[in-house]
Amino acid sequence: ANSMADDGLVLAGFLYKSPPLNKATSALKGFKNRWFVVRKDSSQVNYYASANTKQEPKGSIDMEDAISVEANQKWPGTQSDKTAYVFTIETKSGRIYYLAAPARETMQEWVDTLKSTFKVFLARNSSQDGEAYADGIIPVHIGLVDLHRPSALVPCNDATAAQYVLQQALKRADKRADTFALYTLMAVDADRTTATKIEPTEPILALLRSQRHLGLFVVHNDEAHYALKLIKLEDQKSTLEQGQFESSCAIKFLGSIGLQVPIEERTPPTREQVMGVLEQLKKRPRAFESELQLLVSTDGIKVLTPTGNPRRPYALVLQQSLHGIANCLDLDKTFVYVAAPAPTTIKTHTKEFKCYAFKCADKKTATQIKETVTLNCNKLFVQLHDTAKRKGLAVGSVLRDPTVKAELEATARAVPAAGPSQGEPSPASGLHQLADEDLNALLRAAEVPLGVSSLADIERFLDEEDEDD
Repeated sequence: ANSMADDGLVLAGFLYKSPPLNKATSALKGFKNRWFVVRKDSSQVNYYASANTKQEPKGSIDMEDAISVEANQKWPGTQSDKTAYVFTIETKSGRIYYLAAPARETMQEWVDTLKSTFKVFLARNSSQDGEAYADGIIPVHIGLVDLHRPSALVPCNDATAAQYVLQQALKRADKRADTFALYTLMAVDADRTTATKIEPTEPILALLRSQRHLGLFVVHNDEAHYALKLIKLEDQKSTLEQGQFESSCAIKFLGSIGLQVPIEERTPPTREQVMGVLEQLKKRPRAFESELQLLVSTDGIKVLTPTGNPRRPYALVLQQSLHGIANCLDLDKTFVYVAAPAPTTIKTHTKEFKCYAFKCADKKTATQIKETVTLNCNKLFVQLHDTAKRKGLAVGSVLRDPTVKAELEATARAVPAAGPSQGEPSPASGLHQLADEDLNALLRAAEVPLGVSSLADIERFLDEEDEDD
């Protein structure tokens, strides 16, 4: 192993890493030689395919979740010369990382380094109350403002105030001193149910010792009122990035109806309000009596009707981009999405949301469609938030940035009118001017991921040129 004091590097070197136990067929086949890196300014132990750390890491071990680091352990699989000097890192999730060093001295060096560098996490997670924060090193989550570092370790003592901790964390996030006033430090409970701003003068160690399961998060001032939403989405981020959230099902289009809301209201219509207008909608004649196909993907929502033309079997009835969806609900067998109001220069006391209702085959299908839309909105918001972090801005500011707006508009599609003329309003078209309603719309979703069937066959027909037209 190589120890280096410069540039925040504590220890680096090659170790053999085991696969998860449930995936390992044998130690010889499963163990891989990886370059591990420990840094004093990060809670992540990254590992790489080679000593070239300029490449993306193959993975990481989050030491903030570590319970113990133990030397002289035994690999449960087939023994070999690769598993002679094994140590383990056990995490709160139940995962045990088996790492093997080339020599006993190297193994002990790694164990000692990990225990000393991350003792604040080990003490906290192993319920050793008296040792928690005994050395005055505290972790601060900076992932909401820094694209590359999830957390920073900040030294402090009993007299250290929250303002100092915030400034040191922002320095590790490469923020300029003249921008420090744009951020705030928040205390969040482990269950992600409460988030509280910490007063700049509050002694930080006293707060953490009195409530051991609090986490410290750096948040942009403009995003503080929905910090919990951002934190939950960050927790889901890897799932959102890897998931393919698509769905397709047969539906009956019940139509759309406007819902007037006072202009001062900052949230979309409630479930009760939507249920009220849905009863009115069910009494109207339907725009389409035939069965249609509803598609949900990262592009948004599309409703298709069969054409009878084998070359182009589906025609687009209506389409809604994710940016304009203020809310989506499953009401028994009915799926409803609420489109945000289009911007207007006319001064009014109310704003009109549009509710689009679809009858599904059963309650399970309606719930599945709703969850898929929800997850796609989450995925979009994570992308917008990453853009905000790159620019050092809040999401609301990024949404109003002309460059970002142009990029989003480039991905939006023009939306045709909704079906034959029966007094049916046209759906919201394209991408609205991005305003507070759009931001609130994206913040509505934070539920369980659910991926379903592929849309490739139908989407292929939508994208083809029809030579008969």
